Amino acid sequence: MREASKEQIKAMSEQASSSSEGGRRWSIHKSETRGPFNLLKKHPIYSNSYGQLYKAQPNDYQQLKDLNVSVIFSNISQGAGAMLVPLYNMRSTRIAFVVKGSGWCAHTFPVRTREEEKEKVVGYSFMIPLEHVFTVVASEKENLQIIVFGINAQDNKRNFIAGKEHSARKQMDKEVKELAFDMGGVVLCSLSPEAEAAPQTQ
Repeated sequence: MREASKEQIKAMSEQASSSSEGGRRWSIHKSETRGPFNLLKKHPIYSNSYGQLYKAQPNDYQQLKDLNVSVIFSNISQGAGAMLVPLYNMRSTRIAFVVKGSGWCAHTFPVRTREEEKEKVVGYSFMIPLEHVFTVVASEKENLQIIVFGINAQDNKRNFIAGKEHSARKQMDKEVKELAFDMGGVVLCSLSPEAEAAPQTQ
């Protein structure tokens, strides 16, 4: 990776925005979505009191499709344990950059290292390999804003480890749960605050 000067970034932006007027094109493909785009003008795919997550997929813009890359912006609210729900990606490796705020990231590796839970501050970058579970948590002092590039993003599938609606547990068939967790006729109970303390049986 190389650092680009402000002049280089400005020149590339001008060339991209003028592609419809005969300027330099990023690729030979024709698309109405070519040129710069504002990710924050898209509707967030997740949004609540704990933060927002914006995402542009390869099929959304030709430039991203040419490179098979997705772009994600995550704003995680400060305090109150605000975090990105633990998840892993089936096909895509993620490269993340902290653009504002502070917090920390935890992710799994075959061999545990101290770096796994190191605090992330502005300018810090980190990589999440595919099929590695990770989570990101904002500090109690300020929001944590991260820009993420997904490599090999086409047809990637996210699997959430926790969550009320989209977790991997929710997607499992009853028989799979019984075999995987050796539960017999006992059904895994809901982890939501409203759930009863004891598992239900059937």
